[in-house]
Amino acid sequence: MPAEQADPQRSDADTVILYSSRRSWLFAAAGSAALIGGPIAVSLTRPLGGPGIGALIVGVVATLALLFDQPLKSVVSPEGIERRCPLSNRMIEWHEIESLDRLRRSGGVVAKVGRRRLVLCDRMEGHYEHMHLTELVERHGPNVILRLEAPKIETRPTDLYRRRSGW
Repeated sequence: MPAEQADPQRSDADTVILYSSRRSWLFAAAGSAALIGGPIAVSLTRPLGGPGIGALIVGVVATLALLFDQPLKSVVSPEGIERRCPLSNRMIEWHEIESLDRLRRSGGVVAKVGRRRLVLCDRMEGHYEHMHLTELVERHGPNVILRLEAPKIETRPTDLYRRRSGW
């Protein structure tokens, strides 16, 4: 495909954006709401005991972890990969990344940075997103080990339902 030809799957010539699944966010938010809302609802009728306070603490910690570490999207650019979470953004430069791997069940993309594995996207990217991602890694991250098998041609892109909504 010629470089001048516009590809509808690409966000622009030097970046690709990988979006996390809205469904995973919905389930995580529902779980957090249940762990926080349950003990609060119980506390309205009677005093909370140890298990209730424990559930509330677990709910608050899980919600904070979700908001600080679950990416909404990851922007792959010549400078590196920016993980955008609701309450934090982190730029991971190419020299920090050892490898890009797949999540076992969902096929999402994970960056290995030191001892940590940072989820970039919790679902498999589309075929054109994968090709663009591979090009960017080969051009700008020559020391990054790429362990991402290509998705099937019919795999839907991560931005399929976000083109109009912007989320």
